[in-house]
Amino acid sequence: MFDLLYEYTVTSHANLPEMMESVFMTVGIVTFVASIVVAMIYYLLVNRMTDKFDQIVHWFIFLSIALVFAFVFAYAIANPYIDEGNPQPVLFWVMNTVYALVYFFVASVLLKKASKFATKIPF
Repeated sequence: MFDLLYEYTVTSHANLPEMMESVFMTVGIVTFVASIVVAMIYYLLVNRMTDKFDQIVHWFIFLSIALVFAFVFAYAIANPYIDEGNPQPVLFWVMNTVYALVYFFVASVLLKKASKFATKIPF
């Protein structure tokens, strides 16, 4: 499933067959789950406890947490599969971050009604 999303982001210098077998599925699933979990923490835990975090700034902070995690995780998992001396697959890391953004936003739309105070966040 995640092979289709990530296949075009890896340069020809990387070990694409090895990455398809061991990296793409792991990175895709962990990014998906982590983005959903961070959104759930924001809406179901933090915003049910207090109304002080019902601003768009706090939503962006939690979004940033999900995006930084997605970027660092993709880097850490894919780095051993990159040939030395060749360009790093920055597009793979960036696209994983974009996918985390999409997952977090969709989870936000689905979970915002479950929150007690942040029903208008992100829009």
